[in-house]
Amino acid sequence: MRRLPNSSRTAGAGPLHRPRQSALRKRPIKIVGFFAPYPIASPAIGRQSFSDASLVFIPTTRQNLENDAMIELPLHTSATAPAASRALLDAAVQDGGAPSNLMRVLADSPATLFGFQQLHGAFSQSSLSPLEQQVVYLAAAQANACHYCTTQQGPFDHSEAAREAGDAIVGDRPLRDPRLQALRRFAQALTRDRGWVPEHQVGAFLEAGFERPQILEVICGVSLATLASYTNHLAATPVERRFNAAVA
Repeated sequence: MRRLPNSSRTAGAGPLHRPRQSALRKRPIKIVGFFAPYPIASPAIGRQSFSDASLVFIPTTRQNLENDAMIELPLHTSATAPAASRALLDAAVQDGGAPSNLMRVLADSPATLFGFQQLHGAFSQSSLSPLEQQVVYLAAAQANACHYCTTQQGPFDHSEAAREAGDAIVGDRPLRDPRLQALRRFAQALTRDRGWVPEHQVGAFLEAGFERPQILEVICGVSLATLASYTNHLAATPVERRFNAAVA
């Protein structure tokens, strides 16, 4: 029986037709931001290797991100959010100001917003100091290349020491305090290696003066930062004007 011609071929004897690249990939856009180290996938070991690092460009505004956003998530207010999210947003306003844009995005899913707030509260009550919590959160956010979290400088400590530490983390500079630097490296390793932290890095964390239960507390903080980072990646969460002004 005669075979029908392959409809996936172009006319004539040319190669198989493939969709245009523009249908699969968006055109590059010019953006403004900063460079930070980011892992390179290593197929040899079946997971990511971080013995070497490339530089990934981290944009700083929604306008630069919106063309690459994978999904459109609204910035809710208490007037537009689902009913179960309204009380959570209103509580954030009562606690000292407007809810962050990240919370406004999370409000589209009441369960996710509630989970984020509960995890935030649990981590803030850990045995780590507010400054140490800040270091964990920003170290994980930078490892995740989160444009929003790293521009904010972190939600746990607003002291000058915390600002200096945040600037060093975002700028990929070592922290002056060896204990904080060990914490930063451990949080980044947890994030980048997806929990598969080498024994010597765990040892360095403990030798810096941290206790074994605090390993789990760092995991809690990394989980919080990762939830925020992944949401911000997908939603291209806009950075509030006050944070853009702070880093301008």
